[in-house]
Amino acid sequence: MVETQKKPEKATQTITSIAKDIESIFDDLSMRLKYTLADNIIPYIFDFAEKEFGVDVTSVDRKHVFYPDGRHDEINIYAEGLKDGRPSFIFGECKAQPGKNDVLKFAKVAERLADIFPGDHYLFMVGYQFHPEVETYIDAMFPRIRIFKSFEFELKYQKRKIH
Repeated sequence: MVETQKKPEKATQTITSIAKDIESIFDDLSMRLKYTLADNIIPYIFDFAEKEFGVDVTSVDRKHVFYPDGRHDEINIYAEGLKDGRPSFIFGECKAQPGKNDVLKFAKVAERLADIFPGDHYLFMVGYQFHPEVETYIDAMFPRIRIFKSFEFELKYQKRKIH
């Protein structure tokens, strides 16, 4: 009887272990896609910022922002510059196919960043594609967040070498 009970327990442990491995692989792949997307877009940010937001960008990077309570946020694409002499900041989020939760999370990050970076803020999300429901959701709930498909950057904006 004891031997019979051990087999299902062992099988459950094996399945749980495999599920954790798959989740880890998926998380790693998702992270790689996000960084690849950002890497491909960053060289276009100078021209993009000028044409889309009227901002003369002086600096582009990824950025980690640390808060006094120990939390931190990662900004996939961070650009700073000037618009009409005012400090301006552009925050971009990259996801392969952003969902509603991704949009909500980004909007909350943007709220926190507003307290850290005094000046004008411009927000955008980049994805390989956006589900129409997500586009509608962004338009209705977060009109400050502009959305762009990844291929638009190469078609619309000039690339610049980043040193």
